[in-house]
Amino acid sequence: PANLMDVAHIASSMVDPRYRGFGLQKRLFAYRTLMALGAKRPILTARVALTNPISWRNMFSCGMVIGQLLVMHSDKLRFLFIRDLRQPPYAFTAPAALVALRDIEAHRQALADGLVGFKAILQDGAWIIAYGRPAARLCD
Repeated sequence: PANLMDVAHIASSMVDPRYRGFGLQKRLFAYRTLMALGAKRPILTARVALTNPISWRNMFSCGMVIGQLLVMHSDKLRFLFIRDLRQPPYAFTAPAALVALRDIEAHRQALADGLVGFKAILQDGAWIIAYGRPAARLCD
């Protein structure tokens, strides 16, 4: 973004395993979204480990998309999810690319081609990320 003062990073919305399955991570996300808007920071980002499909699905369900693949701490890969709350969420039709989770170069290529990750698919026991170009904004 042009102005980093518009960005709020959502870090660590972990839920104790005893309380998982009740939508608490989504509630934490909604609360943090309200805090970001109150602080006039409408662009949200969140880093999620490639090994954390529950969190990716929660991020996707909150209207976030994968905009980058980051390397952190010299060797830890993270998806960077992003959403601009000044705009309605994106709508997608068909994926332009389906990328196996472990195919790091294909993720990098899809992102370099200007695609964003918008959906996680479990196929034959393996995770796939659907990448595409937004067809439109919802509510347009």
